[in-house]
Amino acid sequence: MLIPSIPKVTVSSMVDVTHGCNWHACAPYLLIPIIHHLAAILPPRPDTLANVVGWKWTVDHTFTVKSAYELRMGMFGEAGEALWKLISHFKGLPQIRIYLWLVAKGRILTNVEQVRRHMTDSAACSVCGHGMESIDHVLWHCPSAVVIWLSTLKINLSHSSYFGVDWLYWDLSFGSIVWILWKFRNICAFDPISKSDFQVWSECCRAYEHCLLCISVSEPIMCNAPAVSQAHCVCWQPPTSDWLKLNTDGSRVSPEGFASCGGIVRNDNGEWIVGFSKYVGIYSIVVAELWGVFEGLALAWTRGFRKILLEVDSLDVFRLLTRHGADRCFDSLTCDIHELLDRHWEVSVGIIRHSTNQVANGLAKVARVRTGPLHREVDFSLRLFLAPPDELVSLVHNDLLLTEDID
Repeated sequence: MLIPSIPKVTVSSMVDVTHGCNWHACAPYLLIPIIHHLAAILPPRPDTLANVVGWKWTVDHTFTVKSAYELRMGMFGEAGEALWKLISHFKGLPQIRIYLWLVAKGRILTNVEQVRRHMTDSAACSVCGHGMESIDHVLWHCPSAVVIWLSTLKINLSHSSYFGVDWLYWDLSFGSIVWILWKFRNICAFDPISKSDFQVWSECCRAYEHCLLCISVSEPIMCNAPAVSQAHCVCWQPPTSDWLKLNTDGSRVSPEGFASCGGIVRNDNGEWIVGFSKYVGIYSIVVAELWGVFEGLALAWTRGFRKILLEVDSLDVFRLLTRHGADRCFDSLTCDIHELLDRHWEVSVGIIRHSTNQVANGLAKVARVRTGPLHREVDFSLRLFLAPPDELVSLVHNDLLLTEDID
């Protein structure tokens, strides 16, 4: 069998003048689905962040998920002490924190532990029937747990879009998942009708959302300018005089995962200044929302706008934008967003209802329809609108009418 020769190419030849990927140059060497996945990842720029070790190998020079996690959490050397510190600093539901202490101490009543305490005669798993129901088995190796972890970590690429959720706070997501897995085990022990994997996953997401609410209540919100939160408003509100309002949003189609973003800048009279849309590629809805924030802030800065009220409708994105300290950047996209926020201008970040962000959401959908995967040549470039597209004229008009009614 003859293997066709592949010409040698350099990485620099695959990058354009804007430090983005040259997709026309990449097309002969990459499959279309891979290009869609790579398009959503913003390449790092040398002027925004210094090079750091992102994945440390183990003593035998192999890379594992454990070694990457230990590096990110700073657990080398004193892992035991770091473990207790992580649990004590858990900011989610108090009952989950207590449960994590019990897991770390090996005190939850698995069937193995119950046999040791002479409380039962069988150590078999209540869910799958495995002979030894230990803590490791319940939380990691039981088939029902494996399904949840694989979908969370997106290792099983053929089914990754089935659940399609990204976790920004891994301590909260980890605690939520192990807690729900234990509750699911207890339900199966007393109820012969077990829940489906999707129901278990839904419970994990619900617990995670409750943990996020704990953070939003306990932590103060800080922004470059006075924070403006309009989550209680039922319609779009114009900014104050001398300010411009930037609304951004993302859109994603399941199960394919095609994602896009869009945004609009309006003045204090509600007049359209500029809008934009962009097809992102195959990725999560959170990344699509972050792309909208990045492109919107970059556009506002380029056009000389220096007083911006930025509004998003995602709690995850809002919390990510208002983070402070060394942990606020976890990839190139968030680093570039915070680099934009730190420039010499006034930017206030607020969160609103999804129902009041319909114009930005419509622009995100326009990108997917007009330049997205349905077209023979997919366009990943940013598209600007100096006037509302025909599909959104009625939505823009409704925003103005509702604003006038309130006034």
